[in-house]
Amino acid sequence: MMRILQIAGARAMGGLLVHVRTLAQGLIDAGHQLDVILSPDPNVDHLAGQISDAGATVHRLGVRGKTDLAGMRALKRRVAAVQPDIVHTHLSSPVEATPALLAARWAGRHRMVTTEHAPKHAPLRRFYSATIKQALGRSLDAVIVVCRADAEYLVQEFGLDARSITVIHNGICDPGYPAPSRQEARSKLRLVDETGFFVGYAGSLSVQKGVRDLIDAARETDIPGLVVALAGEGQLRVDLEAQRSELPYRLELLGQLPDIRTFLAALDVFVLPSHSESMPLALLEAMHAGLPILSTDVGGIPEALQDGVSGVLIPPARPAKICQALHSLWSDRGMRSRMGAEAQAIARQRFSATRMVSQVEVLYERLVERSR
Repeated sequence: MMRILQIAGARAMGGLLVHVRTLAQGLIDAGHQLDVILSPDPNVDHLAGQISDAGATVHRLGVRGKTDLAGMRALKRRVAAVQPDIVHTHLSSPVEATPALLAARWAGRHRMVTTEHAPKHAPLRRFYSATIKQALGRSLDAVIVVCRADAEYLVQEFGLDARSITVIHNGICDPGYPAPSRQEARSKLRLVDETGFFVGYAGSLSVQKGVRDLIDAARETDIPGLVVALAGEGQLRVDLEAQRSELPYRLELLGQLPDIRTFLAALDVFVLPSHSESMPLALLEAMHAGLPILSTDVGGIPEALQDGVSGVLIPPARPAKICQALHSLWSDRGMRSRMGAEAQAIARQRFSATRMVSQVEVLYERLVERSR
């Protein structure tokens, strides 16, 4: 048994905190003693309760940047009190996580791991980013990335030592109960037109996620009964609300949903039009649901989907390509069925929570053995 401390500084629910919850549950089930430091932001309260109920000791504190000396001291004291074998940070990048990483390192002798969830995040591309990443990389015992594309990026753009990087793909939990039928799901979500062709997206409603590309592409299709359903919130919500009455198809803005499986069960096709990604959980959820998927070929997505076999891959920021692919999927029910089945088989084999947790556990054990 190892004593493991996870640190996640995110102040709103999203893929990073879902990943932390999944990893925490798996490590507890494997018999390890787990402490988790989460932001005190109220947006994280529900997740904190879930992780606590799973059996972890949850601490609520944060370090807000390099000038937050009180936060750094509090984190240092907490890490020292826990005395973990492993400290694993889940912050978007070592550049942003510098204060938290330093505080954890100063707290004592333990193995330090970080997961790079978003190494291509635009604000991290500052003139000093490479220097900081390299310096912090030398202080870490391991860097986890969620796709090979991110590993290559960190080596090429920031000069990280490839030997310090481990690729561990994200994984999805089996909830242990069947998803609702399509009719049940649409009824639950109040999507009353049961005969329409439902195309869905789940994630942030933002330009960089390609949401406008999807909206524009759907405008140019001639698919009868087309419904575009968006699950999530973001900067485009107000504009999309204003646009709805002008669109030649039905646009459903469902907001942040507590149950992504019900949303996916309501769809005919899942679309991920992002301009940049790593290994998005929404994609893996759609694969597990057995949906045909239309996605851009960015980041780690081609590591999960094979174009023409388990999905349709297109270049980013090309609404015309989305339009063409949607029409092909709508017109060929057999192709949708084959692609969905293939994607589901791949997801169950390669992108399960059990597999992800096992690979992280093996890495931890190797680091602990090295320190003895």
